[in-house]
Amino acid sequence: SDTDNARTGQGGQRAEVVGTPFLGDRPRSAVVSEYLSRAAFAPNILGTYGTQSRNTFRGPRSFNFDFGLHKDFPITETVGLQFRFEAFNLLNNVNLDHPEVRLRRGNFMQINSAADPRILQFAIRASF
Repeated sequence: SDTDNARTGQGGQRAEVVGTPFLGDRPRSAVVSEYLSRAAFAPNILGTYGTQSRNTFRGPRSFNFDFGLHKDFPITETVGLQFRFEAFNLLNNVNLDHPEVRLRRGNFMQINSAADPRILQFAIRASF
């Protein structure tokens, strides 16, 4: 809940769930602007830790396809070169990060970032 309403001086206090947080199937732009219903959460009641239990909700789905190839080139019996190609998130899928979960923030339940886009890398490795 981002507020010490339990008056203990400790963190870990959760919000009160006062409604249905699920908004159903929506376009991606609507999911980014409000992942779960903001109106379904309220600050915890004074003297309590809140009714929201831990790990109740899942974040946005994630799909990642990594790929790698390598070719060995022996030069002598003890020396060789290896050429490597690696691709991370090869299909360049947008994997959204988790929404802002602190209740008092202005961007509560908004998704403001995403995981890395496609990354390609080449390498040469010498072994001896």
